[in-house]
Amino acid sequence: MMRKSKRAFMGLAALMVVTLVGGTWAAWTQELQTGNEFQTARYDTTLDENFESPDDWQPGIEETKEVWVSNDSTIPVIAKISIDQNWIRREDVYAVISADGTREKVKPFKGEKYPLTFDGGEGLEYAAQINWNEDAVVVLESGRNPDPGLRFHLNSVASADEAKGKWLLVSETAGDDGQFDFYYIGEIEPGGKTPYLLNSVTMNPKLENTVTGSNTYYVKEDNGYRQVTVDSVNPEYGYDSATYTLNVKATTVQSTKAAVGQILATGAAGSSIVDYLSGYIAGSGEYTSESVKRLYFTEENGTMTYTPYRDGQSVENGNWFMSFTNMVPGGIYHDQLSIENGSNKNYDLFMEIVPREQEQIKNELLEQISMSIYYNDQLIYNGKATGSQYGEGENMQQVVALGYYGSKSSGNIRVDLMLNPDLALEDDGTFQYADVLTKIDWKFMVQEHTSTTPVNPGGNDNGGSSGGGGDTNTIIRTITDGNTPAGSAVPVESIVTIDDEEVPLTAIPDEGVPLAAMVPKTGDTQPVTMALILFAISGLSFMGMLWTLVRSRRKES
Repeated sequence: MMRKSKRAFMGLAALMVVTLVGGTWAAWTQELQTGNEFQTARYDTTLDENFESPDDWQPGIEETKEVWVSNDSTIPVIAKISIDQNWIRREDVYAVISADGTREKVKPFKGEKYPLTFDGGEGLEYAAQINWNEDAVVVLESGRNPDPGLRFHLNSVASADEAKGKWLLVSETAGDDGQFDFYYIGEIEPGGKTPYLLNSVTMNPKLENTVTGSNTYYVKEDNGYRQVTVDSVNPEYGYDSATYTLNVKATTVQSTKAAVGQILATGAAGSSIVDYLSGYIAGSGEYTSESVKRLYFTEENGTMTYTPYRDGQSVENGNWFMSFTNMVPGGIYHDQLSIENGSNKNYDLFMEIVPREQEQIKNELLEQISMSIYYNDQLIYNGKATGSQYGEGENMQQVVALGYYGSKSSGNIRVDLMLNPDLALEDDGTFQYADVLTKIDWKFMVQEHTSTTPVNPGGNDNGGSSGGGGDTNTIIRTITDGNTPAGSAVPVESIVTIDDEEVPLTAIPDEGVPLAAMVPKTGDTQPVTMALILFAISGLSFMGMLWTLVRSRRKES
């Protein structure tokens, strides 16, 4: 009788062991966290000049006015300068222009504009003569002014290709708004500047005062002669009591095809120049990392190593995957990570994206970066750089199973990024996200795979999993001694003897669920909770078995 009770008790103990084993949660074989950083370019361009406004500018006097564009950004830029000028009557000028001696205002009146050109006796010419930097400024031959008097005395070129490193004037004929457009044919490198566009301005020496003198004569009347004095007026080129303004406006843009085409878009006259700049001078706006990084499983104890992007070259040392600086709106960026199992062991590989605690504007910048992740050329995520659920694919802020890696197998992660092309300068000319550095971490986890049945079949030819989509996040395999993987959904059998009979005992686990929701994370209390639940169930089972034994013994007694 005692022998049967012992057998039953041993069977109960076996049941408890099986139950507990069936619910064990395994830790990762190894974890590795890599940093990723994204930094926008510092955008800082200025229109500089060397000029002092004269207090009393006189005809024939030349005033120095040197104008150029400087680039203090961290990226190359392309520049355009538009110039317009005006003369405005500062105060009314009076003159006696009739025999009755009445003083009258002479046009243009106060606040009105003068014409930019006048006829000095040899055809039209400019009231203000701009002295261009003839060594660095040329004009398109097709843009020559048909009136020789209104030409700028610049060398001409047949195409933009002949104007590299110089300012190119599209047309010597002012546009509808009175402006002239100059394009710098080349990139202005960080820390660089353009040559001067102009050197000085001279007031045309032919200009005179509105009232040039007076004329006295006598008029015969009935009772004798009357003396009359009238003023001599020069309405054509009397530019006194006027303020001359030379308006210079510079537009700069990052040197990418899309940005140049969008920002410098202009009328038909300048379209060919913009096409040339975007097609032959500006970059594509697409950038690929110079090297492919490696995630490598070594032979020694299954240690996972990582070949860093950089080590010891920054304040924050360590492992790095993506590192893109000088990002510009609309820029497209590519990087790759090669995954290799160089050991004789088999592994399951997982990953998740882990946000950092950082300033709000840095988190906002991550929201402005779109990201697509391809695992072995299959899209597994399409959203923002934060990794949160968006668009197609997985929620990368949860653990995602990439797949099974047999011995000597390999895989690949490819990442495509784009900074929001709609980001632009604020009204005050500043860029909200300029020079902002944001970071986010990627965590990779491996777990030794001791099962003889590969997980996620259908991978690449050398044993790596294809990953992405379908059921690739669900791992179901048989538990072997000493190996109980997290999230397993398998039956575990054990043979025990009760009353001289061999009885199979099976622990039935929960239904299989995606690993992303099952895998224990750092600080996860699920394994503890599960253990307590399983222990409670085992305890109840033990009490039930004990009660059955007690009743049996009472009946026998």
